[in-house]
Amino acid sequence: MFGYSIPLNFNKEGDQHTTAIGGCLSVFLKIAIGFYIYLMFSKMTSYGDDDTSQSSKKLDLGAVGGVEQN
Repeated sequence: MFGYSIPLNFNKEGDQHTTAIGGCLSVFLKIAIGFYIYLMFSKMTSYGDDDTSQSSKKLDLGAVGGVEQN
């Protein structure tokens, strides 16, 4: 992913070499994405964050105004 190819011919072993920092960043990013997918899947299957809330409030229609009928 981030191991960009650098066109060099070193020791006649080919003309492309990836950088170590790019490879480490790619591995870290893939692990982080995998962990995030695991968390979301486990939350989905165990109904995590399943909240239902209800609130009640009285509305004084006299203070709001009348309703016109046509």
